[in-house]
Amino acid sequence: MHPVAEPSPRLRRVLTRVLALGALLAWPAAPTAAPFQGFNPSGEQSLPSTSGDFLKDWHWWWHFNREQYLNLREVIFKGSPRTGGRDFFLGIGEREIVIDPTKLSPYELRVQIVPALMAAIENEDAPGGLLQAALMALAKIGPDGELADGDPFDEIFLAHLTHDSIGVRERAVLALGVFGRTDSVPILIELLNDSHAAQRLLEKTEVPRKMRAYAAYSLGLIGARNEDTGMRRAILAELVDVLEGPKFATRDIKTACMNAFGLMPLDVREWEEIPKRVGTRPLPRPDPLKSRQGQLRWLLRYLDDFRINHELIRAHVPIALLRLLPGADPRMKEEVADPLLKLVGRYANERSELQQSCLIALGEIGDLDADDVDRDIVKTLERMVQKGDQVSRRFALMGLGRIGASPGRGEAPFASSGRVLRALLRELSSFGESRQHAWAALGLGVMLRELADARQPMPAEPLEPLRKALFKCRTPLDIGAYSLALGLARDIESLEVLETKLELFNIEGAKGLVALAMGMVGHRDAEEPLLAILRDSEFRGEQMELTSIALALLGSEERLPLLEELLAAAGSEASRGPIVAALGRSGDRRSIPTLVEILSDLEDTTQGLLTAAAVALGNIADKDKILWRATYSTNVNYAATPTSLFGGGILDVF
Repeated sequence: MHPVAEPSPRLRRVLTRVLALGALLAWPAAPTAAPFQGFNPSGEQSLPSTSGDFLKDWHWWWHFNREQYLNLREVIFKGSPRTGGRDFFLGIGEREIVIDPTKLSPYELRVQIVPALMAAIENEDAPGGLLQAALMALAKIGPDGELADGDPFDEIFLAHLTHDSIGVRERAVLALGVFGRTDSVPILIELLNDSHAAQRLLEKTEVPRKMRAYAAYSLGLIGARNEDTGMRRAILAELVDVLEGPKFATRDIKTACMNAFGLMPLDVREWEEIPKRVGTRPLPRPDPLKSRQGQLRWLLRYLDDFRINHELIRAHVPIALLRLLPGADPRMKEEVADPLLKLVGRYANERSELQQSCLIALGEIGDLDADDVDRDIVKTLERMVQKGDQVSRRFALMGLGRIGASPGRGEAPFASSGRVLRALLRELSSFGESRQHAWAALGLGVMLRELADARQPMPAEPLEPLRKALFKCRTPLDIGAYSLALGLARDIESLEVLETKLELFNIEGAKGLVALAMGMVGHRDAEEPLLAILRDSEFRGEQMELTSIALALLGSEERLPLLEELLAAAGSEASRGPIVAALGRSGDRRSIPTLVEILSDLEDTTQGLLTAAAVALGNIADKDKILWRATYSTNVNYAATPTSLFGGGILDVF
């Protein structure tokens, strides 16, 4: 391993005191509107604050984009048995073959998990938080969990559209989308359009704004999951109708429609040239229901039309473009990139939210080859790192990191690789704002991880600067970024300095991120220190969650027995709740009996603990390998999100 100087005992004590005092200023506070006291049933204990300078905080970028790098569910279940079931359930002598090890057996779903969730749903005294969690758990489980003698899950969701609690009604709408059955499309369209049929269903004179937005998000989830072109066109027609017309649609609703639009790519058909303008006659409107090319050109037209949309709705168009572009005709790349480059040009006078979205999109669209458009993208991102507003600078750094792992086509697929690497290293070691150094580190980490995943050569130059940056850093807020960068790079040589950081301070969030990075490195030498941290995590929910995930990434067989042992010894909800949440985030089928037992004790168990158990069971039984929220959260511009998406919206739903 790389040798690291060990701090003296006196220096260690001084640093511990300084960091403990500085954490009050340096570490972001938990959201003020936390629904539960003491711990969050989802396991996401203390997210950064949404006040003040939160947009500059790298924690939110990591929170929204981490699923693609953790790939947690597949890691946890990859060593699971490939057979399952019980004789009395499947028939004497029969054994079910589980083709996908991430899927639970019918016995585990229909005999163990679903009846416990249904008992909570059917309990008239069930608190609203538990009911919401149980509905979402059924949605994540999907049709494979439906009972032969029970109502289909989508009918259960529909039955809760008239519940007394607005939170339950909203969750029921979202559950229809997460569940994913196409039979729900007609009612979701009615809800989106605030039709008389929807009003009668809800027994109200109008469909609430947030429910309409949730209906749009749900339509996007169903359309993304099902590739039936006819169904996608039917949904897209409704979304376009809302986006192009007044429809009494608020900004939230139109933003939801724009995000849903970007999840449903149509077929790539024969290339059509852009029509030429004849005199003063306006160009014909691109048809967004015809082909992928039509969708992209309609979005570009929408982006350029100031008459029919709000500025913050425009800020979501580049995100929809980047989601639809993969797989399109290669000629569309330049057609999409050129307008985005103009919007962030030297003399562009656009709102910062729109420019930030353009930078996110350009980072996904660009690559390293010598094409003019790709060189322009790299130059633009470099310029925005220096000249953009503070949020734009950070997004430009992440864009450079993404491009740094994207070889192009042709004779020089890595033509700009040296330039991109130098730009990121320059920001890592510059004399500028320390927070920007943390973003540069994350950009390098993302670049190295994606190169490794694509089995491309990984440059060794960034590793030593990243190790030194972590070793020198004494700010808890930034230590997490340097640690995650090395974790993303799977740098075994950094384990010693990471373990040193664990011992230097006791700030829950930062310590948990260092532990997570050690798990991401993937070396078994990290297991014993992490188990020690887990044993010492009582009342520290975030530290427990992140350390449990780290041990799961390492494939530790001891993490679940240890969590069960800690749960048995814990007394109050404050100590038991984080353990249950950690089981949901890092557990597998072995945790099912314990969680079912907790959820089944409806009379003597507190609301927070019951809710945590319901969330945990939904996570373990999830039909999807990646958390459903990642569909919308990956590459989201959280600086331009309405409350239906973030700050009380779907990205906050567990």
